[in-house]
Amino acid sequence: ELLRRPAAVVKAPEPLADHPTRLARKVGTAPPDLAAAETPLFGRQAELGRLRQVLDEAIQGHGHVATVVGEAGIGKTRLVSTLAADALSQGCRVLIGRCHESDSILPFGPWVDACRSGQVSTDEEILGAIHPNRRAELARLLPESSTAGLPPAGEGALLLFESVAELIEQ
Repeated sequence: ELLRRPAAVVKAPEPLADHPTRLARKVGTAPPDLAAAETPLFGRQAELGRLRQVLDEAIQGHGHVATVVGEAGIGKTRLVSTLAADALSQGCRVLIGRCHESDSILPFGPWVDACRSGQVSTDEEILGAIHPNRRAELARLLPESSTAGLPPAGEGALLLFESVAELIEQ
């Protein structure tokens, strides 16, 4: 039945221009590298509803982490793509980071991918709010975030971890 009916074109909701907690800075509107919605989302209304609730809470300043797990081919990417499209339509910045089992030697790989996909690694407003020592650490992972006058980066993993955590917080 799903294959016989045509895909419905769903118009994204209009951005909330006067939302009271909306950040003043302009966020890139380029869509992330996600699968296009070629068919209707089927059988994931409850999951999408919960994720949309988490998104609404994040927009109001109450951040969360949601993990979407499951076997290959059950629609995880499609579910996240739909949520990302909703977030973009509301003026949110969307960061997408991927990891694969073969990437185990790159523990910060998904974060680097996410910061680059969401243009965080070149956003001076965000980077400028980070302490220079932490920004020097970030330059180890994101060379494009470096700027003149930073102190030398350390070699420890803890300071690097803390620097990534501060970047995510910003």
